[in-house]
Amino acid sequence: MTLDDKFASAWANLALVELRVANNSSFESRNAIIEQVRDSALRAIRLNSSEAQGYVALASLQFYYDWDFRAAESSFNTTAIPFTRQVNCVRWISTFACS
Repeated sequence: MTLDDKFASAWANLALVELRVANNSSFESRNAIIEQVRDSALRAIRLNSSEAQGYVALASLQFYYDWDFRAAESSFNTTAIPFTRQVNCVRWISTFACS
């Protein structure tokens, strides 16, 4: 079996899973995981900028770990407008909106 390194959805979902791992990691290992999340999310966006999940992962990282609320809002707004039919994305956007 070979892996498709150009499959944007896989990179985006990997970033979202890595966010969960970071939430449950020790402080010492969290920074390395966060950089993996950032790399995976940005790679997903570069591969397919019309897919919402990469933006959702990036926005979540910006909001919860970078505390860069303007950047997170911008990423979520990029996601929110064309992708509101994707259930996972709507869930993340509503979580952000309530914060």
